[in-house]
Amino acid sequence: MTITKRVVGTSVAVTLLCVLCHTFAVWGEEKTSDSEQPSHKIILVANGDSFSFGQDVSFQVRFQNTGKTPWKMPKPQESLSVKVQFRVPESTRRPYGYSLGRMTHTTVEVNGETWTAMVAPAPEQTSIAPGETYEFSTDMERDWSGWLVPGHWDVWVEDHTDDPSILASNLVKIPLRFTEDSIAACLAIARDKEVHVYQRKWHGEWLKKIMPALQLKWWAESVSAEEQKRGDEEIQKNLKAFEKFVKDKNNAEAITKAIQAINHDAGLDAEEANTTSQPATTTAPAAPPPGR
Repeated sequence: MTITKRVVGTSVAVTLLCVLCHTFAVWGEEKTSDSEQPSHKIILVANGDSFSFGQDVSFQVRFQNTGKTPWKMPKPQESLSVKVQFRVPESTRRPYGYSLGRMTHTTVEVNGETWTAMVAPAPEQTSIAPGETYEFSTDMERDWSGWLVPGHWDVWVEDHTDDPSILASNLVKIPLRFTEDSIAACLAIARDKEVHVYQRKWHGEWLKKIMPALQLKWWAESVSAEEQKRGDEEIQKNLKAFEKFVKDKNNAEAITKAIQAINHDAGLDAEEANTTSQPATTTAPAAPPPGR
């Protein structure tokens, strides 16, 4: 740049402006570089390549501190702000999921009246040193809610501790297949008298896909204890007949075809089970209320 002595003031102003522009440009580059390299990460790893409907679908969750200062936070596996999310691939529906921390219930006396109150967990605090990782295991679904059916699923973890900012993990694709183990899992819950009747009914509907002739007449919650007892006796008898049907080697081919049909309807044909991610289209029984 050439500036004459007669415009010294202009020269100083131009020089100052150039310095300021350079300073802001460098500052902007540094900020962009920092934002492109977040100091906190969540890494989700499935404990397997393919899973059986009715069995635990477990993951390792790793909170990784790639920054230069300690990451102080509530223990994520006890926090209501850390959530497991899942839905079928390419779906625009709100994902299913739950918080890792569990709400509990208690009763309190207020002015002579008994009230039921929900109690939020108070997770212990933890600190992750720079370069260190905090790791724990969790399941994809809790309490057999009925949301998770055979098919392909996308799973991830979100940390809402610094809401509205959300820290999300990588997305893991899970094929969930109906197998012979699924039959045993559904049969066990359908038989369990300690499980809510809606849960038992939902799992019984999957057994009907294996043995269409299976008769399971469930009762409404409003019926008497005596009626429930009679109804359960009939159901236990029919489930025993179902178990005999499954163990009979003469029915092996029919059972195999029924299982294949369930997986086919779920977009889980054998040749693509571990290689592609197609939306689940299985005709599942209506989901029961969450919990037991």
